[in-house]
Amino acid sequence: MLTGDLVRLRPLEPSDAELMWRWNHDPEVGRWMFGSYPESLAQITERFEELPRNSYASAFFASNRSTKAS
Repeated sequence: MLTGDLVRLRPLEPSDAELMWRWNHDPEVGRWMFGSYPESLAQITERFEELPRNSYASAFFASNRSTKAS
C-alpha cells in the first residue's frame, strides 16, 4: 500500500467489487470511469478475482484516508 497525506493507493481486491459496481451505476461517478458499458456485479467480481494478488501491475484503488472505502 502506498500512503500519502490525503489518499492510500493499493491493489484492487475481490472485496472491492461491490463498491466498484455501485460507482459504475452512479451517473455522476460512472461517466469518469473507463469502459464502454456498465458491468454486472458478477462480471466485476469475476474480473477482480482473476487479478494477481497484491500486484500493483494492473490497477490501483485510491481511497480518502479519512473514510473507509467499503
